Amino acid sequence: MKSICCFGRLALVIEPLYFIDPDPYPGQEGPERGVRMELRMVEPQPRRGSVYAAQPIVIDRSIWRG
Repeated sequence: MKSICCFGRLALVIEPLYFIDPDPYPGQEGPERGVRMELRMVEPQPRRGSVYAAQPIVIDRSIWRG
């Protein structure tokens, strides 16, 4: 499950990570598990509908990944 927290023009995206290396080094045959965190830019969108209508949120360009 992906979790997203928005802070103004920045969004923190957190998701589980699970890799199986098709050609692992000796001793590293198991899957790699962890968490990926990304800081992404929240891109402004033109407003649509009334002031009460839900507005789209676009989380686009990644600026940091850890």
